Amino acid sequence: MTPPGSPGFPSLADWMARHDTHRELALDVWCVLPEPEASWGTAVGALDRALRVHLAIEEELLWPRWAEVPDPPANATLGVYQADHARLRSLLDTLATATATLDRAAGASSLLQVLDHHDRREAASLVPILSDRLATPELASLLAAAQRAEEAVPPREAPTLGRGGPPTSDVSLALATDAPLDGLLAPAPAHPKGARLLAGVQGAVTAARAASSTRARRVLLAEAWNRWRLLALVR
Repeated sequence: MTPPGSPGFPSLADWMARHDTHRELALDVWCVLPEPEASWGTAVGALDRALRVHLAIEEELLWPRWAEVPDPPANATLGVYQADHARLRSLLDTLATATATLDRAAGASSLLQVLDHHDRREAASLVPILSDRLATPELASLLAAAQRAEEAVPPREAPTLGRGGPPTSDVSLALATDAPLDGLLAPAPAHPKGARLLAGVQGAVTAARAASSTRARRVLLAEAWNRWRLLALVR
């Protein structure tokens, strides 16, 4: 395989770590929910290009080898992976055409969840099993092909992230822009779990504001949005 310190991906796990980049791009999409169409299009476009190429590489290079595995885990069969990829592509299509903030937020949140499940599924099964089954020269060849395809993706364009916008009556905008939430999240709905769900939303927002890194802040805001959607269901 590729010697340590040389360019490229020294292992299949290293190449699959590209999922971290896709998650960062998806979090960029989350952060431009209320931004104008140009900023939204830039963020979605960067995610779309990188993720579609990655999915295509997996399908072309790894799936034929995975199909040869005699007894794959029940939650990681080729059919399961195919369903994951179809769902991710469908969500990319949804993001490309979404204009309303709530539609954008729902699509971005769903995509982050699917990416997380897909990443954990591959890390637990596909990566260790194929790494053990493939001979070193074949695996090195696969990784070299993956690197060439990844390098052909246009460079990432950083979107202009909205911060500190004016207060808004739209909670989704407030969560995305750090607008004050006082009054927007009250009162709790008349439901046995209403107060608990509301406290969860407010707790995630408070933690996000105190986060030490941009990534942690984004993850917490995504959590706040997911809890807010649950809260909306019981109103």
